[in-house]
Amino acid sequence: MVFLAFFRGWVPSIADTVVLRDGSQISGEVLGLDSEKLTLRDPGGAVRLLLRSQISKVLFEPANPPLKIEVRCAAADDELDLLLNGDAVLERAGPLGTGWVDVSEKARNGNNEFRARVRNERTSWAYRWELRVNGKVTVFSCGQPGIKGKGCTCCGLRGDERGVIDRIDPIWVHVDRSVGKAEILGQ
Repeated sequence: MVFLAFFRGWVPSIADTVVLRDGSQISGEVLGLDSEKLTLRDPGGAVRLLLRSQISKVLFEPANPPLKIEVRCAAADDELDLLLNGDAVLERAGPLGTGWVDVSEKARNGNNEFRARVRNERTSWAYRWELRVNGKVTVFSCGQPGIKGKGCTCCGLRGDERGVIDRIDPIWVHVDRSVGKAEILGQ
């Protein structure tokens, strides 16, 4: 059985495997495939042409495993902004929260800082936001939104401050795209 894939242009791959009819295998990056030949860059950088008649099958491997990083505000009293590396990814989320926001492309390889910023105009303040990495949810919350006297008392705060509260400790997430993982540091 011959397995062939048809595509146009560049296939961003790292470890494609070409299985020849004699059973031998050649690894590299498939650069092109047409009705007559396959073009392969081997690990040393050399480009090879193989006739399709020599090929039994081609196994394509993705360049990087998928990585999906999403955030949402579950509840805020009065309003929550969530910043990723200093840039707002959620703004003015209120008591009803938000839907999931995909921040996969905004997260950089290496360490990333998520910082909550709350606006409070009356009584106590609180928040609850969630981070979902490849389907696994982690909750970050402080205080009880909507309940007077049950405000957030983290970070040396009383929970009844007014105005913008931006002294909430950040959450650090280390992203390694080469293996498709993001890890919450210090958890």
